[in-house]
Amino acid sequence: MLFEALKSRGFNFEETRLREAERLETLCGVLAIAFCWAYHVGVWRHRSKPIALKACPRLERGTHQRAAKSLFRHGFDGIRQAVFNAVDKWEQFEQVLNLLWKVLTSPKAILQPLCPAEESREERVDEVFCIDGQYILVGGIPAAICARCGEQAFSREAVEKIRSMVHSEAKAAKSVSMQVFDFVS
Repeated sequence: MLFEALKSRGFNFEETRLREAERLETLCGVLAIAFCWAYHVGVWRHRSKPIALKACPRLERGTHQRAAKSLFRHGFDGIRQAVFNAVDKWEQFEQVLNLLWKVLTSPKAILQPLCPAEESREERVDEVFCIDGQYILVGGIPAAICARCGEQAFSREAVEKIRSMVHSEAKAAKSVSMQVFDFVS
């Protein structure tokens, strides 16, 4: 999906003709953010306006259907509509910008689709990290919990404090034993 999004079905990356490494790095970073933004807008749009299914040629076991376009393309089209018609579609434009902000500020944005809900509650949560094969529990992390989907979002300051705590020589508040199970398929 990323390859076709960078090529002619999306950003037309090949038409830039850039050769300088620094400029290519910058452009790749911007395109990565734009791809994530379009993907998440596509997920959001798919929830309210599902992507149509398209029939594929007959297979041995009957007909097969696939999505007429990717989540990226659905989102990319939505962003273009919102930007070019911002006056007429102000609410959609605000939602699209809100999703961009979440992509830029949520540490889990790249891994999970983002819920467009704006209501959240502040809670303290516990999170287990595996660093160099050692499990570390960090308790009482301030997090914004989405009222709709339950997604946890940490502020940049909280993430930085966690990083400095687990990678420094700071003394742990306490030590606990933990059972670890391997999930075997």
